[in-house]
Amino acid sequence: MNLVFSLSVVACVIGLFFAAFTWFMARAPELSQLRMFAYSCLCGSAYAACNATMLSPVSAETGLWMDRLSLLFAGLHGASWYFYRAARERRSLSRTEKTIVAGGLFFSAVAPIPGMLYSVPWEHHIEWLGITYQDARSTTLGDLCFVYYAVAMTLPLFRSIRGLLRGDRTEIADAIGLGLLLLSGFHDVGVAAGLLPTPYLLDLGYLALMLSVATSLSIRFKATTIRLAETQKELLRHERLAALGELSAVVAHEVRNPVAVIFNALASLKKLPEGDPRRNDLFDILEEEADRLRRMVADLLDFAKPQHVALTAAHLPNIVAGAVASARAALTNSGATPSAGTQVATELARDLPELSCDPELVRRALVNLLSNAFLADGRKGPVVVRGERHLDRVVVSVIDDGEGVPESNRVRIFQPFFTTRATGIGLGLPVVARVAEAHGSELSFHPTPGGGATFRFSLATIDAAERSPVQEQLERDEAAA
Repeated sequence: MNLVFSLSVVACVIGLFFAAFTWFMARAPELSQLRMFAYSCLCGSAYAACNATMLSPVSAETGLWMDRLSLLFAGLHGASWYFYRAARERRSLSRTEKTIVAGGLFFSAVAPIPGMLYSVPWEHHIEWLGITYQDARSTTLGDLCFVYYAVAMTLPLFRSIRGLLRGDRTEIADAIGLGLLLLSGFHDVGVAAGLLPTPYLLDLGYLALMLSVATSLSIRFKATTIRLAETQKELLRHERLAALGELSAVVAHEVRNPVAVIFNALASLKKLPEGDPRRNDLFDILEEEADRLRRMVADLLDFAKPQHVALTAAHLPNIVAGAVASARAALTNSGATPSAGTQVATELARDLPELSCDPELVRRALVNLLSNAFLADGRKGPVVVRGERHLDRVVVSVIDDGEGVPESNRVRIFQPFFTTRATGIGLGLPVVARVAEAHGSELSFHPTPGGGATFRFSLATIDAAERSPVQEQLERDEAAA
């Protein structure tokens, strides 16, 4: 083993590494152009492997075949480079580029054919290094192939240099890599012609191109990552400001009305003498508006505070019973009178296991859903609370038979501050959605068959919480089978 052989092997291994790494990166849609760069790295690695084989103790016929294969991979490398540049610039190949690529692929196709590009074996000695290449003499068509490859790779070099002159610093790596590749190619032509007593260097030229472009890609990737992080921070700040502005507008709108009523009632109270029966009516108005403000603040606090889930064993029937009582009491305190009453029909499966959940959070979520269902327009029958077991979770549904949710509002009902009612600030469903998410589920809406709205989320069973993830997956697979 000698130094030149070792360098060729190193170039081959590094090329394979870059090919595998960039192919892996190219799986991301925004980096798909790297797929063609991976092809070019693979071809450069294969060329280096052929060069290394020609330096090993092989037969003259094997060396001849390595020469033929090296030209095959050189042509494929040039074609893949053109495709890579076009993909990176998000464009199609120009007519000139298509012609060049077609010519390169032609030479690649005929390279393995005996006698086309190389004729007879040739032992090429580099005396001062003590190495011998199992080389071959090129034919006239082979010499034309060398010239063609040189011209084919000179054109993208000129393109990169022109970009540099226009101030495009992203072309630096391409210009350096292609320049070194062409210099090593011209050097190897001189070696093959017997003008230079030095080893072939084209495989190192391929390595230089790979290293320069990969380094440039790494730098740009790091810069893009930093810019993306900064953009995300800026977007987050704008979203918070937008949410704050939206919250301020909603609160200002909702608070203004009860505050105005309170001040009007106070002004009237000052004008009325003691013992006037109208004073009691005004006090009732003050109490009602103050309670409205209290409920509004409670909704805002429920929505704003983090969801700290304290998981414990709980029974769904007990949670539902508490939620129904709380929802009825809340409606009574608010003075609302649902047209169809507050009747609830519970349809809970008998075999429901214990749940692993935060009972208080789940109760609040059900209170919100029941309150909405009680007040649904056009409701005729009782609100249905259904609980069904599905694999290792219990699906909870709150169903009404009202007019349902209009199609135009369905994409907005879970957005904070969206409401179609004269009172309230539109935080009930977003709060329920957060509770569902905190329990590893998602709040979903479904139109009730025959009319109405069905809201659904799921809770884990206590058995599922105690089982390992492997056991859960095995049970899911068995149930699916």
